[in-house]
Amino acid sequence: MIKTTGYIDIYNTYKERILKGEISSGGRLPSIRDLAKSHSVSMVTVHRAISKLRQDGFVESNGRYGCSAVDDWFKDNKKTLETQAPPTQALNISLVVNWEKGSESYINPCLLSIERMLTSRIYGNGGSINHVVFHSGNEGRLIEDLSNSSRVVFFLIPQLCSKDLICRLEKKGMSCFSLSGSTSLRNDGCDTICVDDAWAFREISTRFMNMGHRKIAFIGLDPVIPGYEWNKGRIEGWREGIVGAGGKASGKNVLLFKDVSETRNAVENLREYTAAVCANDRIALTVMSALKAQGIKVPEDISVTGYDNMPFDSAQGNLTTVAIPEEKITSSFMSLAQRRLSGNAEEMGDRVCIMIRPVIIPRNSWRALK
Repeated sequence: MIKTTGYIDIYNTYKERILKGEISSGGRLPSIRDLAKSHSVSMVTVHRAISKLRQDGFVESNGRYGCSAVDDWFKDNKKTLETQAPPTQALNISLVVNWEKGSESYINPCLLSIERMLTSRIYGNGGSINHVVFHSGNEGRLIEDLSNSSRVVFFLIPQLCSKDLICRLEKKGMSCFSLSGSTSLRNDGCDTICVDDAWAFREISTRFMNMGHRKIAFIGLDPVIPGYEWNKGRIEGWREGIVGAGGKASGKNVLLFKDVSETRNAVENLREYTAAVCANDRIALTVMSALKAQGIKVPEDISVTGYDNMPFDSAQGNLTTVAIPEEKITSSFMSLAQRRLSGNAEEMGDRVCIMIRPVIIPRNSWRALK
């Protein structure tokens, strides 16, 4: 009998088994009842562990057939990340962000979580990490700060990774890694961990089509505006999902705005639609609020989805959304950095892009049409 102290122990046990390949992709996990019995915990505890495994993208629900392992992220990148992990060595890195510690300004909670997770993992493995703040337009100061610190550089924000900056850093003997939250922003100038948001929007619109929806709008921010380039890949994914399922998607179904607050005006055009795919949770909640003010019910009159799984308010608990698998991103970076520093550069190639698939979290803001 396995002895554990809580849901996180069960989570860690099955996460490691999936990462090591002991449970292959598609392999079924024991039932909730069997897990509770073997770990001597309540079924509520097991539910919490399974929910976290699902949110982090390690398992998927098969309805009454239970849960099965998911390792698409590993399978798609097996040329880069082998089953056997490289010998663990201490990583001394510089983590580049664009926010000050303790800043009260809006920051994506996912990025903060990855920062904390990565920091904990590196210190836990005997390494060290220093946080460097990049102020826009001051690349010279950034290069100076990095030159005086660690050799390995991990960029947490994709917008920081200009090819010119990467080139200047690598000429000084530093290795660069980039985290891109969108396929539209993937950087081919350095090793990149990329969240496959295009897949998520393709999957959402495909599911809507399978639910019987045919009038599906996309609501987002205009990708031609600097800072909103990430929206391009999400629009493409939305369109591919509809077309791939036999539907039609035209430019008139894409409602673009200059600011999140302006997206409430989308309601004027939504009465003919049965579903609205929003570029992120902030937009989705803004639209849902505007719909409610107009007496339009979600999901009875129109289904709404978001992206980011962000904890805004009580309405978020009903919003069907997409979660970024933070644990997979952290694990991927650690494996990639270890291999690059272990002298496997020739085997890995000049540049590596690891695609991480996000996780769709169905809630009560969408429904199938009768």
